Amino acid sequence: MKEIVLKNQIYRGANNKEALYDFYLPENQPENIIIFNHGFMGFKDWGAWHLVAKYFLSQGYAFLLFNHTHNGTSLKNPTEFVDLESFAENRYSYELTDLLSISAKIRNQFPNAKYFAIGHSRGGGNVLLAEKLGGFQKIASWAGISSIADRFPKNETLEQWKKIGYRLQHNSRTQQDLKISYAQYLDFQENKAVLQIEEACRNSKTPTLVIHGSQDEAVSITEGQKIAEWTKTNLITISGANHTFGAVHPYSQQKLPVELEEVCHHTFHFFHK
Repeated sequence: MKEIVLKNQIYRGANNKEALYDFYLPENQPENIIIFNHGFMGFKDWGAWHLVAKYFLSQGYAFLLFNHTHNGTSLKNPTEFVDLESFAENRYSYELTDLLSISAKIRNQFPNAKYFAIGHSRGGGNVLLAEKLGGFQKIASWAGISSIADRFPKNETLEQWKKIGYRLQHNSRTQQDLKISYAQYLDFQENKAVLQIEEACRNSKTPTLVIHGSQDEAVSITEGQKIAEWTKTNLITISGANHTFGAVHPYSQQKLPVELEEVCHHTFHFFHK
């Protein structure tokens, strides 16, 4: 299938801030569109996500990858953490706003298409939360988180964060120590009503696929088990797979990692049936 790739397009998300997206389109008017939400310290050009897009494009789906507005990248540097102020000021509510904003933008362009969502890691939590607001046909959580509250430090560590005003998050890939503002915690407290993943899952009427690697080192497989239980579905476990299903950044291969290809197969069949 001939592919049309609209690279580094601009949308406006949280705080009216601009960020980039890529749109992989079939030659004909798209009937089915997948929106992909990356995870924490991720970005649209990370690893093998472009190969995931091409996989679904080959199956007849349009595929959209987007950067969050406050993920630390910039319009000029979409793959590097250069906007550290925005990274520090990111909120979970901002990410949900970003997902809904890019979704609304594309829906305005293609109002008759059917929409699907895939979220990886923290992005998995986002698509589960967006379900009641976004109106997706089906959604897929890949190594998704089951709770936002559990991401925050507790007790003395939380008090220290409040006192100093920020905490440091080490990025082992770039060796950067990135600041995260205490305002993120306050924002969660203020927006708890819309940031409860368990509640969203239990109330969801959208068919949901839950996939997790058996050797996930970043998000425990028990979180996938909880999401599957809450959405009344079966957890698909990818044997031996880590958090990114075999992908790394940078990823120089021309084929998907075996584990990630298996994830794509399961997701395609779920969306297509």
